[in-house]
Amino acid sequence: MVDKLNSALRTALLLALVLLFGWWTFFLRGKLGDDEGRIEEIESLNQVVLDRDSEIAELGSDLSERDSQITTLGTHLAERDERIQTQDVAISELSADVLAGQVRIVELGIELELSEAEVQRLSAAVALLKVDHRVARLEILERNSIEEHGVTSDWTTVRFTEVDPAGKAIGAPREVTVAGTRVYIEALVIKFDDDFIEAGDFLRGSSVCLFQRIFGEDQKPADGTLLESSGSLPAVYAGDQLPDPFYEKLWAKFWDYAADPKAAKLAGVRAVHGEAPFVEAIPGATWRVELRSSGGLTIVAE
Repeated sequence: MVDKLNSALRTALLLALVLLFGWWTFFLRGKLGDDEGRIEEIESLNQVVLDRDSEIAELGSDLSERDSQITTLGTHLAERDERIQTQDVAISELSADVLAGQVRIVELGIELELSEAEVQRLSAAVALLKVDHRVARLEILERNSIEEHGVTSDWTTVRFTEVDPAGKAIGAPREVTVAGTRVYIEALVIKFDDDFIEAGDFLRGSSVCLFQRIFGEDQKPADGTLLESSGSLPAVYAGDQLPDPFYEKLWAKFWDYAADPKAAKLAGVRAVHGEAPFVEAIPGATWRVELRSSGGLTIVAE
């Protein structure tokens, strides 16, 4: 009985142990399955982490490349900024040069205008210096040869007429016969400084003359025909045209000025002297006696 009971107890205990072992095995398998699931989850998470790390590494590489590109771009931008600054400086210098050039152009324009004005003034002055004024007309009326006592002498008859600048006769013409075939016209001439002539001075803008006499080469000048006496006024002042006191003094002291250069200079006189141009007597010829503004007498055929 006891053996049966012990056997039953051992059987029950063994059964309990088998059941407990089975349950524990089942429990362990369940736990193991859960752990494997967790391990798989952990491995999956690890893989995700690895993937993330790889992505992060790639992103880090990309960031490094971006940083490198940014650095390169920064260098390029710095170089560009430097070039722009250099160009700005060059543009500023060019602008300054352009402004200076414009100022110089304006200055040159002013200088050109002044030069043109000076050229015009000088041209006008030169023109004034070269102006010729008609002062007389000489007509050759006839030329004769006379033989006396075996000696032949030539005589020329002329008509001398003083004229105004317009060519109008002043006073009555003078018919004169001179000895010889060359006719001399003697005159006193006053020449003024060129500055007065260039400026068109009212009193000293042209030379003036006073005719003295006409004579031929075969006679002494003193034996010639007197036209006007020294110290008198030129015929151009005859009639209603009154002379300026300035001229009266000049003619009254003509030879004083000739001998006193200082006094002449104070009066604006450049030269005072006598002249006696002549022409060959050609019957029928007419000569125009002119007085240049800056010079003396000339005789020109009409």
